[in-house]
Amino acid sequence: MKKILAIILTASLLAGMTAIPALGATKQKITSVSLTITCDIQVGDEIENDGLDVESSSAKYSVGDYEFTNSGFEWYEDDIPQAKIYLYAAEGYYFSLKKASEVKLKGASYVTATKENSSQTLIITVKLPSLAESVGEVQSAGWAGTTQASWDEATGAGSYEVRIYRDGKPVGGSKKAEDNQFDFTASMGRPGKYSYKVRPVNKIKTDKKGEWVNSSSVDIDSAMAEQIRNAIAAGTPFTNPGAWVQDSVGWWYRNPDGGFTANNWQKIGDEWFFFGENGYMRTGWIEWNGAWYYCDTARGNMLVNTQTPDGYTVDANGVLVQ
Repeated sequence: MKKILAIILTASLLAGMTAIPALGATKQKITSVSLTITCDIQVGDEIENDGLDVESSSAKYSVGDYEFTNSGFEWYEDDIPQAKIYLYAAEGYYFSLKKASEVKLKGASYVTATKENSSQTLIITVKLPSLAESVGEVQSAGWAGTTQASWDEATGAGSYEVRIYRDGKPVGGSKKAEDNQFDFTASMGRPGKYSYKVRPVNKIKTDKKGEWVNSSSVDIDSAMAEQIRNAIAAGTPFTNPGAWVQDSVGWWYRNPDGGFTANNWQKIGDEWFFFGENGYMRTGWIEWNGAWYYCDTARGNMLVNTQTPDGYTVDANGVLVQ
């Protein structure tokens, strides 16, 4: 009987010992990782754990947090961002990478990698492109004159790409601007509503470009178009006679010196218009120095010697007749 019991116990112990490695064998190795990293860091931003987008299509592991290892408080143009990215193995997997070539990165270069938590966590340190090779964004774009485009400078830009449109349709192809201004006189010889798009080009890597930004618009009537064509034919600079400009707020009038009238009347051509405290054209009834005037709701011009849409009469000076 004792011999039989000993045989049974020995068999049970052997079975238990062989079962342990069998459980370990159910976990599968992760022998390579692939990441796509997009950097959205701008010069002047604070150095914090924000500005990266890390993606992977693998179901064997997930992308966790990341942290920058650079010192200081803000990013400068000559900085080269460096970050640690944390990857976590999915259930039933563990990291078993042995060579740098087994880490495939798009948008960054490999520095080093370490494993933690029984190879369930992989920490990859990456180096991102120098901020000198990045380009910021144009914040706003407008007009410094009737045909003179002007926009805010973008960080890291060495030049700009511009495209002009008439009534929403392109006029010619893209053009290069060396600074944050461009003279579109040669493209504005026909009547219409003109606007343009602009995007910055990095000064080191010209294939790095910012997003397109739309400008406000400027109206060119037939008379002004003729003046522009005459200036082009004569080879002389176009003298800005002033121009109506429309943006997201409303209509305003750019004077020849580039300024505008605010909280006052201005005669443009043969008609009077009123501009509010922000320089935008006002319409409807307007009280001025104790008298009431009416400006057309469509064109904005002051009505004279007529009846207003709501049935009142204005005299030759545009004043309401009591």
